Amino acid sequence: MKYLLSLIYSIIAYILTGLVFLIIGIPILVLLFIVPEHRRYDNRVYFWLTHQFYFWILKAVFLPITYVGKHNIPRDQAVIFVANHQSLLDIPLLGYFAHGHHHIWLAWFALARNPFLGVVLRRMAVLVDTTTPQRAARNLIQVINHIKNNNHHVIIFLEGGKFSDGSVHDFFFWFCYTS
Repeated sequence: MKYLLSLIYSIIAYILTGLVFLIIGIPILVLLFIVPEHRRYDNRVYFWLTHQFYFWILKAVFLPITYVGKHNIPRDQAVIFVANHQSLLDIPLLGYFAHGHHHIWLAWFALARNPFLGVVLRRMAVLVDTTTPQRAARNLIQVINHIKNNNHHVIIFLEGGKFSDGSVHDFFFWFCYTS
């Protein structure tokens, strides 16, 4: 019986997630193509839609989510959100914390090759080229200047850490924000 109930919840979650992508995701993609580049990061409709997208995706998966310290996130100044990327839900969780405030993603440049994710990243993220330290530094300076000039949040997902022993270590089971 428990398995059957789990299966029913899973099917409903897939259907609801698909509906969220159709109803909210497609208009987001359309906006990305029609809004001129110089207006993308300040488009209120886009960020309102992304906030709705994050909210409804989190509702569609039926997972109980507890927010601790959400009231500590300032709404009137730029925040740098940093998360240890562990699941697909990390993206809507942190995006939801942005409260519809204008934000940019800091993403690894190779992710732009993904046919679906690349569409969004090439238009709404700063892609960090890590092939050389100089290129990475140039991209980070671009983000710093963007934050200073526009008061936008930055969302970063770390994919783990580099350690001197050369092995992959366990993820840290928390995330934080700093300003």
